[in-house]
Amino acid sequence: MLTLALFVLLQVAPGAGPSVEDARAQAASTTSAEAEIARRFAELAARTNALASFTASYRTKVGEADLVITLAYEAPSRARLQWHGPGMNVDTWVIDGHMSIRGDYGQGPVHADVPLPEIVTLGPAFESALRELTGASAGAPHTNGPGPIFAIEVVADSSKPDGRSMRCQLGWEPHRAHVLTWLATPEDWNGARREDDRIVRDGPAGSALALSLSSGFFAWIRMKATLRLEDLRVDKGVPAETFVVPAAAREARDISADTRQEQDQLTAVAARRLVYAQASKANRATAADVARRDEKLERVFGALHTELQKRALGPWRARTSTQIDEFLAKWSADARRAGVGTPTRQALDRAASDWRTSIVKVLADTADTCAEGLDAPRGIAGDPAAVESIRAVEQEVVRAVFARETTATLLARFDAGVRAAREQ
Repeated sequence: MLTLALFVLLQVAPGAGPSVEDARAQAASTTSAEAEIARRFAELAARTNALASFTASYRTKVGEADLVITLAYEAPSRARLQWHGPGMNVDTWVIDGHMSIRGDYGQGPVHADVPLPEIVTLGPAFESALRELTGASAGAPHTNGPGPIFAIEVVADSSKPDGRSMRCQLGWEPHRAHVLTWLATPEDWNGARREDDRIVRDGPAGSALALSLSSGFFAWIRMKATLRLEDLRVDKGVPAETFVVPAAAREARDISADTRQEQDQLTAVAARRLVYAQASKANRATAADVARRDEKLERVFGALHTELQKRALGPWRARTSTQIDEFLAKWSADARRAGVGTPTRQALDRAASDWRTSIVKVLADTADTCAEGLDAPRGIAGDPAAVESIRAVEQEVVRAVFARETTATLLARFDAGVRAAREQ
């Protein structure tokens, strides 16, 4: 096989491949097309962000039954997402920052009521550091202010028979850049083909998505069946009853805690995207410019990850503290029985030292996992090398925050327990 491949290669006449000029022309054409997509997406984002209201209804068949998904929005602060179909009938509202869920995911009726600002807002230290990074004044918004956001995407999903699933979500952001979040990632559509006033791209596992270049909404999404835009009404108002949230059914299970956890995860994604987007715009003409940017990044990432780790690692810290306390209780009891200076006590002291060493290693490994698991957010414009440099700063900050907030606290707990036992 190798010989045949070499033979075929040698039969290609010199100059038969593309010339340097052709390659440059192709690269320029690709760059131009990508720039055009980015420009069109920016226009669509500006247009959809400025809408006073819209209602978009999508329909498809699931077996013999209809699946209907409806997005309703009234600027600046009211939105509703309806998913009505076989096995799942759920309505989600975000009204003035409060999320309500009513419906059935297929396992009985559920409800949730969650105040999003207290989850999504990351505190004054982050806000102050972010303003410093962006150069905004204390009262200036970073983007379009707070409000609801809609997200629709097709993702690879190994748990599904066909290897993909569609996510349709309603959320809220304090610094909303896009009401329709799919307009934040024009690079997803690089290389898409044009069909009338739509662009079409392939998705995971044989799926495809078509976006209207006139409205900014998906025209259709093809999976096993095709979800099509059935009705779109913009700036025609939304009936008042659309945003009336009914009382939860008495038998409904409360999923507010799960909803809060999901919103925490979405908050982390949105905040990191905002920081990367702002930092990628910073002037990097000289080494001094980079140093100034990185100093600001360290402050904003420090405030962000202090809050995120407090939320995400709180239960883990509690479990680790319990394990430390259990070890110390047994160790101190054994040490008292052994007596000072005995061989048994010396062995126990070595055991305590070894256990502390193992704690240090586990904490270091956990810090590395937290840092290395952070990929740069998708949809960040600018030089890839600049984006990667922002990620490098973030990773070091994550390790530093973990060392300060988690490692130091847990080791201090362990050392204090050992000292107390020895003084008895």
